[in-house]
This record gives sequence, structure tokens and C-alpha cells, in this order.
Amino acid sequence: MKLPLATSIFATALVAFAASPVTPPNALTVVAVLQDGEALAGAHDVEVRDGLAYVAGKGGALAIVDVKDPAMPMLLWSGRDSQAYEDAQTVLPLGRNRLLVGTRDLILFDTRQPANPTLLATVKDRPRIDRINGFARRGDTVFGANKGGYVFAADVSGLDDVRVLGVRAVRERDNLYTPHDVALADELLVVVDGANFGRDSRPGKLAVYRVADPTTHAPLAPDRWDAPAVITDLRFAGANRVRTSGRFAYVASSLAVESPRHTGLQNNLAVVDLSDPVKPRLRGSVAFSEGRGPNGMEISGRVVFVAGGQSVQAIDVSNPDAPRELAFVTALAAFPGSGDDGHDLVYADGHLFVTAQNSHALVILRVEGKELLDAARR
Repeated sequence: MKLPLATSIFATALVAFAASPVTPPNALTVVAVLQDGEALAGAHDVEVRDGLAYVAGKGGALAIVDVKDPAMPMLLWSGRDSQAYEDAQTVLPLGRNRLLVGTRDLILFDTRQPANPTLLATVKDRPRIDRINGFARRGDTVFGANKGGYVFAADVSGLDDVRVLGVRAVRERDNLYTPHDVALADELLVVVDGANFGRDSRPGKLAVYRVADPTTHAPLAPDRWDAPAVITDLRFAGANRVRTSGRFAYVASSLAVESPRHTGLQNNLAVVDLSDPVKPRLRGSVAFSEGRGPNGMEISGRVVFVAGGQSVQAIDVSNPDAPRELAFVTALAAFPGSGDDGHDLVYADGHLFVTAQNSHALVILRVEGKELLDAARR
């Protein structure tokens, strides 16, 4: 099957950044920016596996980038199609040379040849499958958040197809108006709803579903999930990303510029204790000082990395009641799109790979300092 025209590496702009002569004890240093208005149009989500970065762009773009040398990223393949890849927002490498992509559809690629991937399957089922903003995987089941008010489960056991197992209308059934992301903690699925990013001062929500049978551990169809345990809090206003590690969930909340901050709203990272899934408990939080963000989040070891606007922050979450900042960088040259530029990020081999959706780029930072590197060790 023919794919949209690929963009060659010669259409890109690569900027390398020299490290400062004196590096702080904990530092996040920009080493390269790969910019391409076509291949990385609206760069939104990124995942890195085996030296390759997979990038989805809201401008209808997909890209595969060789990042084996983080200081010299090379674009291997890209496709730009405003219809086939409309609103591409999330990617998930599945193993066995397969890549799952969330756009307004669910798309599966064969990536055995990264410079020439093959389209295997496309699932169209609007409005139930639409505006996919987050994936989470448990075995052969992938869960996805649809910002239109649905959460779905899909079987990815097949090598060349995807089968939707079921869809839950969480807006209608559970009052989660705009589910933005999902994460898994064993048999628990955590879903966040950002409540219009604080524009009307409403608190956001975090919901916890049990998605597997407690006895057999077999997956349950979404219509058989029990009503979720829900936390409602101002610190979840703008909840855009959720990640889990052990018995904790971490929520990144990004507020719209026009949201009224005098009501107690702030950009922040919040920590939720899932020890009792029936009564999840909000523990500590830490502010993100950038005017817009954080939009993206990654966990490695006891460090949570968040990105938003023109900044990236590293947070030590070893004390869930008092998370603390380890490093913070504002990189104006790397994120010239200001406002809502920096979006998602992933950590691999001592580097952070950050999407810049307004400036259509992949920004690469080196993580430095013994304390920070030790804390980030998995």
C-alpha cells in the first residue's frame, strides 16, 4: 500500500548546541534541535526504541528519526497527509517491528524497514475511535483515551491487524468530559480529565478503573468495568498527562493562558497514591513555573521529567508528600514557538527527547549531574 510522500533529511534544519563551560551539579543541556515544518508538523508525541524516535504531529505528520547519536539526529522517513494522519497525537512501539499510531483513527505500521514503513491496518469507528491522545499497554491489550469522551480497549496480538475489544462512553457514564490520557498500574487503569484546562475554574478529575478480573486477571470488556473511583481537585485542572510507577500515579496539569490564576489554579505535577484503588489519595504536588505547561511527562527511576512552553523540569518524587525540583531549564532558542511549544518527552540513555509542536521540531537534551543521573536510573 502506498504511503504519503516521504520527506528527505535534506529538508530538515539541524542545530547543535555546545555545552556551557561550567555545568551545574544537576543540569538539562540542549545538544541538538531537528526542525522540519513538514516531517515534524505540530510535533506532539514521541517514543524512543532501539535508537529510533517515533514522532506523531498534530499537523498530519509522522516521522521516524535515527537518534543513536543524540547530537546528530537524522530523519529516516516521514509522511504528511492531512486526512490519513489528521490530528496525529500519540505513538506506541509494540515490538515485533510494529508501531501503533493514534490519530482520528487507529493505525498500525510494520517498521522492519524504518526508512520505508508499511501500513498494515487502519481502524475507523467515529465517534468512538477519534482524537486519540494517549495509549497504555497491558500485555496484548492497548487502552486509548479519546478526547471526545471515550476510552477504548484494543487487541494488538495479531502481527498485521488491530481489533477493538470495546469502548466505554466515559463522558456519558462517568462524567469524564474530555479524557486526555491513560496509564496502567497492574490491573488498574488511570484516566485524567483536564476540565477545559482551567478556563472556567473547574477542578479536574482522576478516575481509577479495574480493567481485569481480580481472580483470573483476564481483561474485562470496557462495558464491564465498575464505576471508577474518582478524585476531583483543582490541582488536576488542565490534567494533560498521567503516568504510573508502582503504587503511584503522576499527573501533569497545564492551564490555558486565560485561566484565572487567582482562584488557586496553577501549573503543576501532582502525586496520587493508588494503594487503595477504591480510595485513591492525592499526596504532594510541585509547581511548574513556566506560564503554560507541563504538557508532557516521563518517569525514570525516582525522577519525573516534565515539559511545557519553553521549559523542561526534573522532579525527585522519592517523597510523595513533598516532591522537589532537581533541575529546570528554559531554552528560548530551542523552543522559539514560546507559549505551548514544548510538549511530550521521553528519557533514554541519559537524554531527553522533547517534541516542539509550535516550532515543528524534536529537541534533544543531555541529562547531567551525578545526583540527577543516579535518581533517573531505572
